[in-house]
Amino acid sequence: MASGAAAGGAGGRAGALLRWPRGRWPRRVLGSLASLTALGLGCGAFLLFGPDDGVRTSGPVGRGVRAAALPDGWRPWEVALHPSGVTPKAGPAGTAGLGEVFDPQCVARETRLFCGGMGFPTVRLDARSGRLDWRTDALSDPEEMASGSQPIGVRGGLVFVHDAPSEGRTRLVALDAESGEEVWSRQVSDSAEAAIAGDLVLSSAPGDGAITARHTATGEVRWSYPVPPGQECSPAGHAGLPYALCWADDGESETTLVRRLDRASGAATELAHLRNVDEPLGTDGGDLLFLRYQDRDGAPYQSLVRLDAVTGERREVRMPRLALGHGSLAGGRLFFVQSSGRVTAVDPRSGRTLWSSLSDVERLGLPSVSTREHTVYLCNGSGRVLALDLRDGGERWQTGPRSADSGFGMSLETSAVLRVDGALVASASDGTLFSVDPNSPDPGR
Repeated sequence: MASGAAAGGAGGRAGALLRWPRGRWPRRVLGSLASLTALGLGCGAFLLFGPDDGVRTSGPVGRGVRAAALPDGWRPWEVALHPSGVTPKAGPAGTAGLGEVFDPQCVARETRLFCGGMGFPTVRLDARSGRLDWRTDALSDPEEMASGSQPIGVRGGLVFVHDAPSEGRTRLVALDAESGEEVWSRQVSDSAEAAIAGDLVLSSAPGDGAITARHTATGEVRWSYPVPPGQECSPAGHAGLPYALCWADDGESETTLVRRLDRASGAATELAHLRNVDEPLGTDGGDLLFLRYQDRDGAPYQSLVRLDAVTGERREVRMPRLALGHGSLAGGRLFFVQSSGRVTAVDPRSGRTLWSSLSDVERLGLPSVSTREHTVYLCNGSGRVLALDLRDGGERWQTGPRSADSGFGMSLETSAVLRVDGALVASASDGTLFSVDPNSPDPGR
């Protein structure tokens, strides 16, 4: 049973998170995680502010153009997520041990946040106040502590969660976004996460022998794509279209086979064989985008592969020398974020470097872009938020940490800033979740 009050509805969200199958993560991603692990697991090693430090600006804050008004009733808030629920926080937490690093991940829909993480089930929060709307027992195993849940998207009044309630058991669960009650669930592979493509939700079957497409509302199987012998495949959804990304199962192949799957039947169309590419970044102008890496450590990405999602026509755009670190697509731009704090923006059509900025906020996560505010927002594992000018990379402001724990290797890729109308929502790896006004990011801290 779910507990707590819930109000309002939830709608759709196109696209979803893809995690590469076990043993098939690209070499460059593995190298980044190994480098972070070598730097130390958490313990605040990278903090440059003390717990009582506030916002630091390089100019006036509070005069910027807003992308949208703050939600009605919004106020700054900060809460702590943990296995037994959600509690308010009066200030930054102390250093968390490794067992207390929850690495929360959230999806937003209107003024609702759906958050899960390592060691606690998905909950729904009111993004205006941080109030807990519901937590659900549907994602709890009474015999064992939950090993993790991850919301991947919201559609048609349902929130979809990739859930691992116990060791060796993985499910795709559809929860009622209003109540948190389970609507349907299916056993899925533990080596690849699910993806949403329009009204289909894709997952790998247990044993990884097929990619299954289900109707989002009912969980009914629409079709199943059998994985060819000698290969392993992972589902992906981009711009409402389903894909299978496949490799030879020998553990040695560096070639990704990209197949578009027919929405009605699951029939596969082979689009390309791409060597030395990372997971797809997303779509731009009808093209699927892949970064091609080089076969030597420390080298920048070689090129951006633009693959026409209909014809399979391919064009490569050479990448600049600062195309290093974790690459992502946001606001029509490529961003490369290095663990040192350097952020580089690149034009995905020409490969031209737009700007490169070195900040003192290290181990930043994924960028969030507001073109109307001309700002890029990033956050790291300790909850420090950095705002850069979208036009030239100049620092606008940065906040102090929300936690004395800087997370661990995965924080480089999972920390992100969400927009809820005119407000920002971000998290620290210890389970601290908070919301600030970008025009007044650290009032009273």
